[in-house]
Amino acid sequence: MVVASADTIVCKTPALSAGSGAVDVRIELPDGSETLLAAAFLPSAVATPRLGELDPTFGGVGYVTHDLGTGARSYDHLLGLAIDAQDRIVAVGYGGPLANGDLVVRRFLPDGSLDSGFARGGVFSHDDAAGGARADRGTSVAIDDQGRIVIAGYSRGTADDDLVVWRLDPSGALDASFANGQGFLVDRDASGTPGADQGLALALDAQGRILVAGRSDDRMALWRFLPSGQRDVLFGSGGVVLGAAGTYARALAVDSQGAIVVAGRIGTGAAMDLAVWRYDGDGIADASFGGQGFFSHDSAAGGSSTDQAYALALDPIGRIVISGSSRSASNTTQAAVWRLLPNGALDASLDGDGAVALEVSGSSSN
Repeated sequence: MVVASADTIVCKTPALSAGSGAVDVRIELPDGSETLLAAAFLPSAVATPRLGELDPTFGGVGYVTHDLGTGARSYDHLLGLAIDAQDRIVAVGYGGPLANGDLVVRRFLPDGSLDSGFARGGVFSHDDAAGGARADRGTSVAIDDQGRIVIAGYSRGTADDDLVVWRLDPSGALDASFANGQGFLVDRDASGTPGADQGLALALDAQGRILVAGRSDDRMALWRFLPSGQRDVLFGSGGVVLGAAGTYARALAVDSQGAIVVAGRIGTGAAMDLAVWRYDGDGIADASFGGQGFFSHDSAAGGSSTDQAYALALDPIGRIVISGSSRSASNTTQAAVWRLLPNGALDASLDGDGAVALEVSGSSSN
């Protein structure tokens, strides 16, 4: 209803709530035409976060923390995560007393609260997998098509670290159908010499086989295990592929054709360079990749030293995107991103040369 005097117009509209949308107020003029007197928009009562902002629907502030509460000299670290088919977040790492931490797996609901239906109050822990009564660490995790949780990491044995792969059922219990009923496997001395064996990256292929990348002694190691938890002896040499001395793997992915891409480093100290390898489904180096089965690069930040990978992903057209670090000429360590074409060459469409390094301040190199 509109009531008008010579200089006043009052409009009464139906009750509207926040988020109802736009309201137009129009009046009819003597000649029968209409004119817009006013327009208003009632926004939602809860502002939608912009991209890149913390999401207040998660934990109330956009993040959650969790403390195992195991004493003053204890710690909690998360090193890997995966999201299951119900959007629950599975995070793996380690925690506990400073000298003897355990594998820790937490499952969070989409709102950030611990999933009380998982393990004990949302938390699973395990220690002494390798028999050394010392630290057990989970570094990476994947969820298979049955909802089972597969974790790679390592456990301190009697002499050094041994590779461990654990598998949990969806309820958070060790999977009795894995690794001869114990729910985890231990693999040691893959390089043939005593030394630390560590699983640092994990992927599942289309057949559900478990690929783990890391190191054995001072060599890059890539293991493949059958879904039962046994080494796949048809892969590489007895189920493992080894790199040259002084190599190390930190990231792993399987492409749509079943090829396996591994990233890490080659060399040590100032001679450390980014390294990326590609293998076929049998564990044989792809000689077409980088011209020799692997790619290496240094000086992403312009310092000609200490470049290494920490993570990788494959984009929809098969390019390989790698994140890591690089030392600059001023001796600062910068975040670095590389992008390779499917043939293992740097993709010059990224920053002109395929590599970019960033300091925390936001300035870029190369």
